[in-house]
Amino acid sequence: MAYCVDIYNFPGSIEYEYKWEGNYGAKGEKRAARERPSPWQIELQNQINKKNRIRRTIKANFVENDFWLTFTYRKGERKDMQGVKEDLNNVLRKLARRYRKFGAELKWMRVIEIGARGGIHIHMIMNRIRGADTDVLIKECWQHGRIFFSNLYEEGGFEQLAQYMAKVTDTRYSYIEYREWFGNYIVCHAVVDLQDYTLDEICTYCSSYYASLEQMVADYGFRGALQIMAECIFEQLGFDDMEFNA
Repeated sequence: MAYCVDIYNFPGSIEYEYKWEGNYGAKGEKRAARERPSPWQIELQNQINKKNRIRRTIKANFVENDFWLTFTYRKGERKDMQGVKEDLNNVLRKLARRYRKFGAELKWMRVIEIGARGGIHIHMIMNRIRGADTDVLIKECWQHGRIFFSNLYEEGGFEQLAQYMAKVTDTRYSYIEYREWFGNYIVCHAVVDLQDYTLDEICTYCSSYYASLEQMVADYGFRGALQIMAECIFEQLGFDDMEFNA
């Protein structure tokens, strides 16, 4: 029984995501028939994956006090989706040039939302230029209405913000566009196979957290106990001792 961990190395923090490694199975057992997931299960998993991807992108590229912006149009000025996207692209081109003058790179994520009465507004995350009046630069580039400014806060690793940006409703344009700067964080995939360890070795790894394996199984069930065993091994292994896969 093998478990794997994806290690996300962000500026200022490291995340560990533990999962069962599906390529491994118990020795001597035949592979069970694969169950087809229901449409609801597929939709739910896709939504979870989307939220996690958005949250990690935010965490890798933005910090507290960067901007959470809402762009609106003047009353009576209403455009279709194509017109809105053209306006946003023009704003982003202007801002990118102004950011470069300050020696900074423009980073952004945006989601377009349709209001209850059909009006469109845009939510956007944007990095702030330290030491410059970034809000003034943004206002000068948007000539179609008002901009509402608020600051990002990192409580919970941007979990609530990612959940909001990933949601899909009838009044929300099911489209989110963002650039991903993959070079800003490292993702490693490490695997540990519990069958490579003796029972005494597993007890040693888990002894700092649990008095006995029997109690662990009683508290979390057999499958849960296996995952906890793998987590205990991962936590005490150094990077040089882990088996990494590309």
